[in-house]
Parts: sequence; structure tokens; C-alpha cells
Amino acid sequence: MTMPTSWSRSLKLLSLCLALMLSLSACKKNKLNEEAVRKFIDDGLQAVVRGDAKFLCDQLAEQARVTVIRIRFSGSDKKAFAKDEYCGHLTEGLQAMRDARVSYSVNLDVRQVLIAADGKSADVETETIEEISVQGRQMGMRTQGKAHIEMFKGKPLYTEITSRVME
Repeated sequence: MTMPTSWSRSLKLLSLCLALMLSLSACKKNKLNEEAVRKFIDDGLQAVVRGDAKFLCDQLAEQARVTVIRIRFSGSDKKAFAKDEYCGHLTEGLQAMRDARVSYSVNLDVRQVLIAADGKSADVETETIEEISVQGRQMGMRTQGKAHIEMFKGKPLYTEITSRVME
């Protein structure tokens, strides 16, 4: 049995359209857009609230650099960390917060998202206000953050983070 020519053309056109849609959706997964960047940041924020250091460390590329600048009335200091060192401090800090039964709240404002023309990287600026309560004592911090995010095997990862923490 042979198919009518119009059916044959229709099936070829349909399969061509499906192939095109699949290739376009695959390309989208390898490119960043503002919505994807904001979701990536929000997922990290939720991990902080949960105290999930592993999730946060998984958001860092292997070659990631994290710089923390602490600004106090008495002066400031600057520390730079490679991924492993930062993740170690992060894990210890989040565990200490759980052990001390620290109450923690955070409000993050994504100030700017700049996507590279090729969609493979983004630069982000944020401002965060954190409130911590330990045994009735309140402490607040404001942090200005800058980050560079790049796509690695279809997944966004931080390659550079700089935080200016004002205590």
C-alpha cells in the first residue's frame, strides 16, 4: 500500500518541524535568559534558608572564585576563596547556625541581570538584607553582590562571586 503524495509530504513536513522544535529547545537549554538566571539565584537563596551547603556548592564551577569583603566601622578586610575552601567554610557556618538554633531571614533584590549576546554567560548585581537572631540578640547585615554565571554542559554555574558585606 502506498501513501498518497500529500500524506507523504505532510509527514515529512511534520517530522522536519519536530526536529526543528527539538533542536531549538535543546539550544534554549544551553543559553541563559533573565528568567533562568533569576530562578538560579532564587534556588540558591532557598538553599541558604534550608541550610543546604551541598546545593550551594553544586552551583559553583570547579574554578569558581569567591571574594568576601567585610566592611565594619573599624575597617575592612578582604578574603578570596577557591571553591573547595569556600564550600568548607559554608558547610561549617550553616551547621553552626543549625546547632545554635539561629533564626535567619533574608530579602534579596536582583538589581541587574546582563546576559551576554551569545547567551552563554550573565553578570548579576544583587542587594541582600539578612537578619539573624540568636538567643534574643538581633543582628542585621546588608550585602552588595556581583556574580558571573556561565553555562557548563547546559547548566548555569557561578564562576565568580564578590560580596561586600556591611555589618
